Amino acid sequence: MTGFTAKKAGSTALALLLLFYVGYQIYAAHFSRIRTESAYYFTASDSVQADVVALRKETVLKSPASGAVDYAVASGGKVAKGETVAYVYAGEKQAAARKQTEDVEGEIKQLQSLQSPGSTYAASPDAANGRICLQLTGLAGRINAGNLAGVSEDRDDLLYLLDEKQLVTGRVSNF
Repeated sequence: MTGFTAKKAGSTALALLLLFYVGYQIYAAHFSRIRTESAYYFTASDSVQADVVALRKETVLKSPASGAVDYAVASGGKVAKGETVAYVYAGEKQAAARKQTEDVEGEIKQLQSLQSPGSTYAASPDAANGRICLQLTGLAGRINAGNLAGVSEDRDDLLYLLDEKQLVTGRVSNF
């Protein structure tokens, strides 16, 4: 009889423990000690209307030299103290030659960067084709919209991608 009583006492204890556990879970779900509040997401803004006059101290630079002027900074660009503002050449041909030299040096640097290992983004011809198509689409959209300001840079980027594709496909081993 002791075995039967031990089983009965054990199962009664287990049933009471299970009943206590379920009761505690119900109590904890309905009566939390943590106080919560509902939060709402919104954006608030405030503005002030004002008429403002900005004053700047600008100096017109006059050069005693005569000849063709090639500005080093774009119109409206900032120039720090001691920076070169413009280059003065004896004639237009010298200014054009300097610009052409800068363009060729830029293309040489671009081709040298293609030659360095690990510099190409496209590891496969399909990836190269995708990047070329994206660049062509962007270039066509810019031209169609009449925004010709960045067409030269887009052309350079497209040329870089075409050169990259030639390297990836093996048509060219070096430039």
